Amino acid sequence: MAKTIVSNTRFAVPGKRQTPASSTYHLMALYYCISRCLPRTRFVAAALLGFFGLVSAHAAIVELSFSGTYDTRRGTVFGLSGTAVPYSYEITYDTSLNSNPFFFGAGAALGGYTTTGEWHGYSASGITASSLTFGTKTWTTADLSPATVAVGVSADLWFDTDLSVATPTLCCLMFYHEGDLLIGTANLASGQIYMAPESMVIDPFGMFPSTSSDLAIQVVPEPATLTLLALVGLGLGLGRAARQRARRKASPRI
Repeated sequence: MAKTIVSNTRFAVPGKRQTPASSTYHLMALYYCISRCLPRTRFVAAALLGFFGLVSAHAAIVELSFSGTYDTRRGTVFGLSGTAVPYSYEITYDTSLNSNPFFFGAGAALGGYTTTGEWHGYSASGITASSLTFGTKTWTTADLSPATVAVGVSADLWFDTDLSVATPTLCCLMFYHEGDLLIGTANLASGQIYMAPESMVIDPFGMFPSTSSDLAIQVVPEPATLTLLALVGLGLGLGRAARQRARRKASPRI
């Protein structure tokens, strides 16, 4: 049986911070395509690839949306009830403002347990906007409590991907203030620690919590979207320029 981590206590012992190696597979694939189709533009493509790749890997402003449905278990939670009550939360995050970059890869040891996937920690300082309302209750960034997953390992937000590189599918965020909101959960079972696509809302005046097991996460714009669009635009522009030069050379001079 899985045990859900709900600790929001900061330990005094500082944890070891690790920086993940940013993936450049998709950017390199685009560079290969451009350079193969337009050999003379390799230098320009490489320069822009490096610039946009650097920006994409280290800074991004993403709009995260979390959605699904709650089962209120025949009770009323903040004025709402039903077996499939829809919910939607939004958070805008600037990764350049993250002051707590924890990272643990899949298979890493974390508090005596083994991770089943990647864990990326973020600080509340990167949140620039939020919309966290369910029924009559609204939470704010000030209500966000850090999730401590091991001694000295605490972050305000946990995701299973680098937000500046890929859209996450799992997360762990906890808000506490006259009612609880858990977006994603961190669980322990069979010697493993993992995040699950679950959400929960607890009304202090209700009998049962609202639970959800269909949490979905979307990001707008998708990480690296601007980079990809820029490189595609580069390829189209250089291709057009190359064709125009070819036509001028082929045209007989009078």
